[in-house]
Amino acid sequence: MKKHFLINLIVLTVSMISIKAFAYEIEAPNIDGVIIYYNFINNGTELEVTKGNSSYNGNVIIPEEITYMNKTYKVTSIGNEAFWNNTGLSAITFPNSIKRIGRSAFYHCASLKSINIPNNVTSIGYEAFSDCYYLEEVDLSQNLKEIAGKVFYHCALKSIMIPQSVTTIGTLAFQYCNFNSIEIPGNVTSIGSNAFENCGSLTAVILKEGIKSINSYAFAGCKALTSITIPKSVTFIGNNAFDGTSLTSVTSLIELPFAINGKTSNGRAFSFTSYENAILYVPVNTVDIYKSTEGWKDFVNIKEESGGGGTIIPEKCATPSIKYENGKLIFQCITEGVSYQYNIMNQDVKTGSAQEVQLDVTYIINVYATKAGYENSEISTAMLCWVEHQPKTEGITNEIAQVSARAIIVQSNSGVIDVQGVENDTLVSVYGINGILAGSAVSQNGTAHVNASLPIGAVAIIKIGEKSIKVVVR
Repeated sequence: MKKHFLINLIVLTVSMISIKAFAYEIEAPNIDGVIIYYNFINNGTELEVTKGNSSYNGNVIIPEEITYMNKTYKVTSIGNEAFWNNTGLSAITFPNSIKRIGRSAFYHCASLKSINIPNNVTSIGYEAFSDCYYLEEVDLSQNLKEIAGKVFYHCALKSIMIPQSVTTIGTLAFQYCNFNSIEIPGNVTSIGSNAFENCGSLTAVILKEGIKSINSYAFAGCKALTSITIPKSVTFIGNNAFDGTSLTSVTSLIELPFAINGKTSNGRAFSFTSYENAILYVPVNTVDIYKSTEGWKDFVNIKEESGGGGTIIPEKCATPSIKYENGKLIFQCITEGVSYQYNIMNQDVKTGSAQEVQLDVTYIINVYATKAGYENSEISTAMLCWVEHQPKTEGITNEIAQVSARAIIVQSNSGVIDVQGVENDTLVSVYGINGILAGSAVSQNGTAHVNASLPIGAVAIIKIGEKSIKVVVR
């Protein structure tokens, strides 16, 4: 009798655990009829997408709000493990109301290929997109503070642009990704252990002044990496940080070098072959200091940079321009011999290295110029949309209006909004979302230059003659 009771108790306990794993408070269909599951958060005032009883396939659109029992709730969060192991999920569309993406939210969603994270997102949890083996393109939120551990572990990312807002890159964040270049802004004070380990295609790493810690194995196993410049702000380089690379040139801007692990140490900071064969370039009048500092002294070839100043500043590629002609984007740069690395987001997602790209629909375009021995250019951003002469519909699609006919390219830089592709002598006016005029100009040679000091992320209404479109300032 006691055994029977014990068995029933075990079955009941297992059943309760199973129910808890799929607990949700609301289920509701989205615009396509797909059932999505939610829990209440923030004292019952908002909703969070949670794990439900069924799997997701194809493209899933998360609604911005849900009406339940005659009350409307904003959907502001993607919960922990909400889409965990949904291998049939090929695309996800987030509303702008989303502020948080939880831990392991899209873990092992192996069919995902691209993600556009809304600008209101400030938190992405540990392992959020880990093991999304075919995830090639991610447009990160400009409000993001931290790239958590393993967030893009074992993804197929071909490019990534880390926002200036990011201060920390977590452990294993990008391990095994496929991009060939990365620029880490100076606001990132810590690059986590194994963050870029075994990124085998990585040939160019730009570390900006302000970075303090390059932790253990951060770039270990990046076999295509042949040169690196270490900012003078760096105060720590961990075990094996650059071990397994092919560095033939190491430039250190550090004026008072600190000890690192040498070539015979366990956990040597650089590859044995780098210590033996690479040239270590150091600031003027610091060669003797480097030759007497643990680890650095193991470099056989140490040279100081001539020209004074104690810093080595490679020439920077000029920022490329973006033009649209005959159904193609054309990138141009006054620095000769550059290649163009572009990132194009929308229904069709493209990435690569070329001077021309064939287009079909509407796009958000990011491109920078790169050249061996040069610092990468600043990123040039544009939004491409089509405005017909007598539009029947106007609206906003993936941050830019999509209507047919005349191609319009919108770019913003330092408060100036350039609108290309408009007829000459056309008045172009820019308004804030509050309806207040921010600036206007008359087009000449197909382009209008409007001085409008609107912040990054602000929605601008651009009126072209009698037609209006909405864009998000970048």
